[in-house]
Amino acid sequence: MLRMFESFSERDVVVGWYSTSPEPHVNNLDIHAVFRKYAHDPLFLTIDVMRTEIPTAAYLAVDEVNEVGSSKKTFFLRGCVTVKVLPPAMTELMSGKSPRELALEYLGHNC
Repeated sequence: MLRMFESFSERDVVVGWYSTSPEPHVNNLDIHAVFRKYAHDPLFLTIDVMRTEIPTAAYLAVDEVNEVGSSKKTFFLRGCVTVKVLPPAMTELMSGKSPRELALEYLGHNC
């Protein structure tokens, strides 16, 4: 993942990162902490590769501080994402690539 992150050009703006699991895991908080160095409030996108409908969910990390302010707990809060999708036949006709190939290519360049 680090090599993919370093392959961005200088004009690209990091807005977040993604994982190919259907739900966030505790380990994702450590990765998210790294991305906070590059983006103020990075977006975390999960992509469930086994589902047939639009398989994405977006999350923001929320820091919860106790009353005394001595300890902090971070957790993911699911947000709302709007995804525009062309019909599979249209995307293949326009590009010669399957919708899956196009989505992975787009994520590799833009997410």
